[in-house]
Order: sequence, then structure tokens, then C-alpha cells
Amino acid sequence: MPPASWNVEDALNQVIVAIKTGAGTFKMEAGTETGLKKGYRDDFEERRRAGVEWKDVEAKILALALTVGATAALFTTIKSSSASGTLDENLTYTAAWLIAQSSRECGKAVMTGGFCRRFPTPLGLTKDEVDSLLRASGLFGPLLGLMLGR
Repeated sequence: MPPASWNVEDALNQVIVAIKTGAGTFKMEAGTETGLKKGYRDDFEERRRAGVEWKDVEAKILALALTVGATAALFTTIKSSSASGTLDENLTYTAAWLIAQSSRECGKAVMTGGFCRRFPTPLGLTKDEVDSLLRASGLFGPLLGLMLGR
């Protein structure tokens, strides 16, 4: 199958805008944006090469991106006791990873996309913390499924 016609960088920029929107009053530093794009890029490029059309998956991917932003804002608020400021970089990556794990549990429509399968495990987490987050992702999955109409 020939590669799809969309541009990976344009799609990643849309994802970043959706994450920022989901984060509400929180700002995102340029380094965090770069790290998120790096975490998603390989899967986005792979899906484009496989012929997946962005327009067919865009709405679901951007809904998940909004959830990443809201989750990052929640985690940052809990850590800093403030509902504004700058998103904590590692907590933003943790939110992205957690939603990527959760999206695997919420239906074939999301998994068919495969746009965040390889988002890296957040740095600095112990095995117990990763296991706890994976258990939490089991709770997010059904909620994401409801949000996405699955």
C-alpha cells in the first residue's frame, strides 16, 4: 500500500495544540513539546507509510490528546497545589504514556490507529510505580471508550 498523503509534522502539531487545549490554563514549555513529538513520531510515521489516512483517525486521536492535556494538568495540580502555571514535563510524559496504555483497552477503533504504541515509559519511575500506573490505565480504558463512543 502506498504511503498516505498527510504530513506527519502537521499532524503532530495538531496533537500538541489539542494537548495544550486539554491542559487549560497550564502552559507547555518548548522542551516538553519536543519530547512529546519525539515520543509519538515513529508511530505516526509508521502509520502514514502503512497508508492510514489522518482524516480517518484525526477526531479520535485529538480526543485522546485532549485527555493527555487534562491528565497532565491534573497531575501537575496535585504535585504543585496550583491550577495554573507550567505543566510538569515528566508528569506530562507520564500522562501521555498512561493514556497510550489506556487507549489499548478502549476498543478496536483506537488500537486500529496505532499512533502511540511506542510512547516511552516515563523516566525515573520505579517498577512499582509503573505497575501502579498500568493498573490505573485499566480504569482509564473504559472511560476513554465511553468518551469515544465505543
